[in-house]
Amino acid sequence: STTCSWDVTGTADPEPVTECWETATFNNATCSWEVSGTQDPEPTTECWETATFNNATCSWEITGTQDPEPQASCGQTVTFNSTTCSWEVSGTADPEPVTECWQTATFNNATCSWEVTGTQDPEPIASCGQTVTFNSTTCSWEVTGTEAPIVTYPADESMDISINPTINWQAVNEATGYRVIIGTSLGGTEIEETVVENVLEYTVTNSLDENSTYFVSVFAITNMGESDLCSANEFTTEEFSQEEEEEEEEEEIIETITEGISPFFTPNNDGYHDTWNIEDVGNTIDYIYVLDRFGKILKQIRPESEGWDGTYKGKSMPEDDYWYVIVHDSGAQERGHFSLIKR
Repeated sequence: STTCSWDVTGTADPEPVTECWETATFNNATCSWEVSGTQDPEPTTECWETATFNNATCSWEITGTQDPEPQASCGQTVTFNSTTCSWEVSGTADPEPVTECWQTATFNNATCSWEVTGTQDPEPIASCGQTVTFNSTTCSWEVTGTEAPIVTYPADESMDISINPTINWQAVNEATGYRVIIGTSLGGTEIEETVVENVLEYTVTNSLDENSTYFVSVFAITNMGESDLCSANEFTTEEFSQEEEEEEEEEEIIETITEGISPFFTPNNDGYHDTWNIEDVGNTIDYIYVLDRFGKILKQIRPESEGWDGTYKGKSMPEDDYWYVIVHDSGAQERGHFSLIKR
């Protein structure tokens, strides 16, 4: 009334402090400030992430990174456990397979599997009487037992074999001797049974019957014992004709005569070996020629004569080797040489 004017007193409320996402507006009707606007909701994060609100930018910021996935081996699986917020590796590789001594197991990372390589040595061929077994400790084949010799002559089922054949066989390692048997049946010993030292042949001493069948077997003798009877060679002896038998008898007579021929004589008139001649033991000699080293006939004599006195046409022959030719009644001839020695 004093000034006759209206006096206005009082002040409006100050604008409230707002968050960055809020807006303050004065409502004259209510004479008050009104704040509007809402903050963006906090984003959903993974277990390894952290959400932080940045007032400067008025936005949520997410920080943190997931641990890298570990490298899994063959046979393993990698999964992420959100509860523990960590990677978990489960599963195992296939176990190494059981192998034989000659095999090798190698793991192939490309195929994630075991690969087995290697082959067993081939089984050796055992001879008759031997046994082959595989030794897993040494990883090798072992041959035990004594090998039986293979008879090479006479061959099995051979014909026209001599009645005094020479048996031949193949050598056996570490053999110290061999036992030879001959019989009229497999394994028979009634004809011949003998043990020889480390040689590979044996000549039958007792003549076999002609045109007859026999069986021969040879056994190896080693420090481990004697080989088994594995086989026998069957053979048939030759058959002689009458003419062959006569020729054989004649050869025996000639051989007897040859053994009785003197290898030298000394024509010096001392009463000993002054002449050279041959005694006709089998009464088969027709005549005898005496020749020099050049084949010149010096004398023809007969067994019943005095023989050769070492001269030719009345002249003494020099000390040297001289040759003879025996002519038998059958026409067969036998040759040899002897010495004229002067003392």
